Amino acid sequence: MHIIGFGSLFLNLTICRLWNLMKKYILLFLFLLGAAMARAGGKLGIQVSPSLSINRVYTNPNNAGFSSAGKAFRFKLGAIYDHPIQDRYYISTGLLYATQHLAIKNEDLAPPIRERHTLSYLQVPLLFRLYTSELTLDTRLYVALGAFGQFRVDARNTDLPKGRQQPFIESFRRWGWGVLLGAG
Repeated sequence: MHIIGFGSLFLNLTICRLWNLMKKYILLFLFLLGAAMARAGGKLGIQVSPSLSINRVYTNPNNAGFSSAGKAFRFKLGAIYDHPIQDRYYISTGLLYATQHLAIKNEDLAPPIRERHTLSYLQVPLLFRLYTSELTLDTRLYVALGAFGQFRVDARNTDLPKGRQQPFIESFRRWGWGVLLGAG
């Protein structure tokens, strides 16, 4: 039993060390990746996009008095690479830093629960993009459809009510994925 505990402690320390090492080399990796992809004939760009972060609450039975406590404007920022398949069809990937918002409330409990959390993720999208022909000089619209994987890099409680020492939500998943439909 002690060996398993020591092994998981060793694994956690190894993952933390690996993450600290990765943070140092992410910028270098992005630069080298961009240089290599630029030679392949694709387009390398920077994406800055606003988003509206909304959450829904699911618990048993019948939400047990919990509900969403609002929405927030967030953003995504990162490098995107578009590899051409044909003249207007591209496969896109990249590395994005995305922030998300989670807020819950339950007024039925004593003391009432009302929490807000800010979550930060590194996302790797894989998208199919269809560009229109030029509307004006160097201006085209696109529609994107695809999926993304994400790895949580930070989670902070930004609003804890008075009288509560610990947040009701104590941990979040380390990774996740989603489907994306976008236009720009």
